[in-house]
Amino acid sequence: MMHAILRILKPAVLITVLITCSRTGSAQKINSLSDVGSENSDEYKYRSSFITGIFVGGNYSWIDGLDRTILSEPFFLEYSLKKKQRTGINAGIFINYRDENFASNLLGIHVELGYSQQGSDLNFKNFQKDFTYRIQFKYNYINLNALLKYYIADYDNAYQMLPHLNAFAGMRVGINTTPSNIIYTSGGTGYEPAFGSDLAQQQQLQNVLKGKSSVGLVFGVGYEARFFSIDARYNHGLNDVVETKSNSYNFIENHNANSFFQFTLAYNLDFNRP
Repeated sequence: MMHAILRILKPAVLITVLITCSRTGSAQKINSLSDVGSENSDEYKYRSSFITGIFVGGNYSWIDGLDRTILSEPFFLEYSLKKKQRTGINAGIFINYRDENFASNLLGIHVELGYSQQGSDLNFKNFQKDFTYRIQFKYNYINLNALLKYYIADYDNAYQMLPHLNAFAGMRVGINTTPSNIIYTSGGTGYEPAFGSDLAQQQQLQNVLKGKSSVGLVFGVGYEARFFSIDARYNHGLNDVVETKSNSYNFIENHNANSFFQFTLAYNLDFNRP
């Protein structure tokens, strides 16, 4: 009787032992894979949640509508009045936040405070009298940028370059530190003493045209590595940055927005990474 019972139970016990061993092995395998994934995530996490740093770059800037502000009516028959973009530099400091617990580390917050050379040139030429002049609006700004960055992929992505790529958008507010920085130069055989000296004309322009603070939208793309970052952006001006005061030149008040392209190279300071 006992031998019969053991003969019946023996297959059941064997099956139970096999199932238990199989489950134990699977659990160990899953834990092992989880550990490897965690190690990989930490390995490819190239930065801390908070990083700060310094940046420097170049600007390509222009102010819209200056031709109409200066020459609202065609007082001359054969002439040209064209704006010319101004190149300049930008430099400053930044702080950036990106964390696994914030939007699956796909979003980041980026704030900058920096110095920026902006403005525009205006070139006039009278073909009848061979007379030319150039007005340079050489404005310098202290800009505060608040940006939201979208990272293309999280740290665990198989293509490890993707977590470094980002696109961003935000707001810029700039304080004009040189509102009277206008340079006037003239030339050509058609110059007449009645026009006055360049210095006298320049002082009059500085009294009549005053630079103002600037507000704009920022759009761009960038690449962020452990020790450096690069980006290219477009700043779209929203407000009038040149105030026209009462004058005898027939200059008019107009909407003169300041927009510019910008390229920056940053050095990242990450104090929490070895």
